Amino acid sequence: MYSRGNRYHAAMQPLNESVALWFGVFIRISFEMPWGDTIRGEKMDTKKYYKLLKGNKEVATFTGRQPRQAALKAATRGYSDIRLRERGRRNKDKTYTIHMFKGSRQKVSVPASSNVSWLPSQVWKPVVKKVGIERVNKLR
Repeated sequence: MYSRGNRYHAAMQPLNESVALWFGVFIRISFEMPWGDTIRGEKMDTKKYYKLLKGNKEVATFTGRQPRQAALKAATRGYSDIRLRERGRRNKDKTYTIHMFKGSRQKVSVPASSNVSWLPSQVWKPVVKKVGIERVNKLR
C-alpha cells in the first residue's frame, strides 16, 4: 500500500488490524497516521444508489457498488436506454455526472449445476455496454 520511499512508512503500524478473509477476499485493515487520523483500506462494500433517468424524470432507483452493476440491474428489468445519476453526489465543479449505457436482456436456461428448486428453467441475463458520460449543470 505504501512504498519505502514514503516518509511516514516507519510510522505505519497497524492500529486495529481487523482483517477478515472470506474465501480469500480482503475486507478491511486500518492504519493510524502520525497526526492521529485513521486510513482504512476497505473493499468497496458500501453500496451506492443510482437514479434511472427517463428524459428529465427519475423513474427508478438501483443500487450497486459501481454504475455498471446498477445498469445490469436496470437491464434485467427491461430498460434499454439507461442513464444513471448517483444519488447525493455532485462533482467539485457543481455538475452532475450521468452514466449512459445501452442495455438488453436475453432469456437463457439455468445451468445444470444450479440445484435451486425455486428458480425457473429460463432466466433473464442482462448485457450492458457503456456509451459514455454526460455532465449536466442542473437536474430537471
